[in-house]
Amino acid sequence: MKLKIKQPILRKGIRLNEGDTINLPDNIAKVWIKKGFATKKNKAKFETKELKVEYIEIKDDATN
Repeated sequence: MKLKIKQPILRKGIRLNEGDTINLPDNIAKVWIKKGFATKKNKAKFETKELKVEYIEIKDDATN
């Protein structure tokens, strides 16, 4: 499970700083989340076509 580190941690001689991401087995990751060491890394948000629309074209009734 991918985690985002919330506070500096030293694990197996490697320093993990706040904001770093790490991939851990699910059982260890759940313990880290429960203790507040890390949060679950969310998948990247993606934009849909509907969200890309910056303006809506309104047809003028007078021209029809």
